[in-house]
Amino acid sequence: MKLLVLLLCLAFVATSLGRPKRVPKNIFVRARQQERIINGSEVAAHSIPYQAYLEFEGFFQAWACGGSLISESFVLTAGHCTYEGLVSYIVLGAHDLSKKEDTQQQFQSTELYLHEKFDYDTVQNDIGLVKLPQPAQLNQYVQLAVLPSRNEAELVGLQATVSGWGLIDYFKYEVPDVLYATVVQIVPNNQCAIYDVYVPEMTICTKGETSQGSCEGDSGGPLTADGKLVGIVSYGPEYCQDDLYPNGFTRVTNYLPWIANITGLNV
Repeated sequence: MKLLVLLLCLAFVATSLGRPKRVPKNIFVRARQQERIINGSEVAAHSIPYQAYLEFEGFFQAWACGGSLISESFVLTAGHCTYEGLVSYIVLGAHDLSKKEDTQQQFQSTELYLHEKFDYDTVQNDIGLVKLPQPAQLNQYVQLAVLPSRNEAELVGLQATVSGWGLIDYFKYEVPDVLYATVVQIVPNNQCAIYDVYVPEMTICTKGETSQGSCEGDSGGPLTADGKLVGIVSYGPEYCQDDLYPNGFTRVTNYLPWIANITGLNV
């Protein structure tokens, strides 16, 4: 029987950014987390200028996630990405991670913020922040994601875009160098309630037409609808390709007070 699992963060074996080859590895064997873009396509270079690439290091492991730049000093990501992390390497303004593009801005940070009520087992309150050591330089390649207002909670029926550098084929473990995205539809939460698991209202559920969604390495990345950052990649079905089961995203509107408290943003 398949389990609803956290979307796996891609592990990496090199600690330097811009390396020519990334090697994914399932590091969280206790949870078998998974996340990638499935049945998507390469986006136009730098067309998602708030997308961040994150690498985290713990005591004995390392993993990669996505994120969204929400201010010059903060990147929003998933809680299970910052969980057990000691340091983060951040790349902004990237499209092809196999190259050291002139558009890229790179940082290293030890200021990681995990939601105090994050629950690894239930995947609730799956949200985290990374503070940059110095402000990002905003330009045509690096821009801020637009956060929703607190009254923009009704999203069911909207089409949304999810993006990341996660696996594009789980069984071949194929990792793209370039940014991928796909379009999904936001569905009622009762369509996420598989295996009789309660899905709280702080989760957004999406489904694609043909196994479209996120996968290993996309965790923490953006889900956008109507130009707003409405969700954070959190969890999905095992093997990432299953038409019957949806993907789950942390609902950003539920955490605007938490974000404001840490970042000082007026949201």
